[in-house]
Parts: sequence; structure tokens; C-alpha cells
Amino acid sequence: MFPETTVTHIDSALSDHAPIIISTTGSMVTPMALSRPWRSEAHWLQGPECEEWKQRSKIHRLRDGDRNTSFFHAKASSSRRVNAIDRLRDEGGRWIDDPAALRCLIERHFSRVFDSDQPSTTEIERGMEHLACRIDYATAQALAQLFTKEEVVRALFQMAR
Repeated sequence: MFPETTVTHIDSALSDHAPIIISTTGSMVTPMALSRPWRSEAHWLQGPECEEWKQRSKIHRLRDGDRNTSFFHAKASSSRRVNAIDRLRDEGGRWIDDPAALRCLIERHFSRVFDSDQPSTTEIERGMEHLACRIDYATAQALAQLFTKEEVVRALFQMAR
């Protein structure tokens, strides 16, 4: 519906939430002072109607996703635009928006990350601090346990259904 939409994330020193600016014209929007940032309410996305539509959309996408239709071509093109990186901040805090400079910045970053044969503990910890813990300790312990014969048999019989 809005193929040229861009989203700009703004730093906010006053809150732990980062305001965003959405432009439907495709032009980069410069951050402006916002008196009161808009906040999405999580409960809006958890209503039964929202869940029903999300599930219905997923079913249609799984069923019809491989059809060679203009709708799915448009979806793929839209995803490509959504996944585009328009600008990044470099080590010096400057915003880089030139495509060639962006490519160099990204290549330099990942070269540094993946070049080390023997990363130090501090480098590993620095990388890990950006990863969110997805499971709690008890779940991790349960997942690390060996499978029992009963669990394997139950899983095999569930596959037969």
C-alpha cells in the first residue's frame, strides 16, 4: 500500500523507549524534537481478533505463498524494501547514508567481528551483551537433559498422526 515507506529511529535521552518517525513519501526524515512520543500498547496486539487475523494470514501465506501471482511478487518486493538499511552510525557517532560508504562500514564491522581466530573473553562478552536471553535457567537445564526412551516413543507416535 505504501511501498516507499521509511522508518527513522530517534535517540531519546529522557526515556528507555526510542521514538520513531514514519514517512510514507520515501524521503529521509530528519529527527525533530517530539514533545510526547507515541507508544504502542502491547494489549492492542494481544486481542482475540488480532490473533485470529494473524493466524488466518499465516495460513494463507503458507498455502498460497508459492503461487506465481502479482500479489506475492509485490510482497517479496515490499520485503526487500523493508529490509533495506538506509543509514548507520559509525564508530565516531556520525550518520553514514551514502550506499558505498555504508557497504564499507558494514564490511569493516563484520571483518573485525569474524577475523579473530582466538577472540578474547572480553570480545566475546562484549558481543554477548547485545543478545537477549531467550530462555530461563530452568528451561535451559531441562533442554540439556538426555532424552528418555518414553520421550522418544511419544514423539514418534505423535509424528504418525
